[in-house]
Amino acid sequence: MTLITGNSTSRVIDCQTDPFGLGRWSYFIIRGKDRVKILVITAYCVCVQSAAMAGPKTSTSQQFQRLSKTFWLADRTDDPIPRIQFIMDLQAWIEHHVQKGCSIILGIDGNESMASSTGNFTPLPYTLDKPIQCKGHDGSLATLIRT
Repeated sequence: MTLITGNSTSRVIDCQTDPFGLGRWSYFIIRGKDRVKILVITAYCVCVQSAAMAGPKTSTSQQFQRLSKTFWLADRTDDPIPRIQFIMDLQAWIEHHVQKGCSIILGIDGNESMASSTGNFTPLPYTLDKPIQCKGHDGSLATLIRT
């Protein structure tokens, strides 16, 4: 949870949850000194497990089901991998906000070691109506951060 109280609440200009409707992150944007916009994100990435191995009430299973429908509606034939889709969706969404002039503070339970990958610089386009995809993206937290 991220909480903002006191005089700082008057600086909040937006607060929402994951715009893809999966509850993977929440955020607020505050206006700072000299009209600087700061995007504060609290995010959770599911563990490394397949949807078949996850229990039916786990976040992995729930996200797999929702993403499967989204993929089907977007005429994609591949099965979603919730963990990788989370990274790509979050990265594209953050890049979109950086282009709009926001500075970023990301608090994340990434369920991933930062030492496991150096990451690749892989910018992503942001589209809310279709799932983000990129064949060159490795789906790692390190790539999100590096980009």
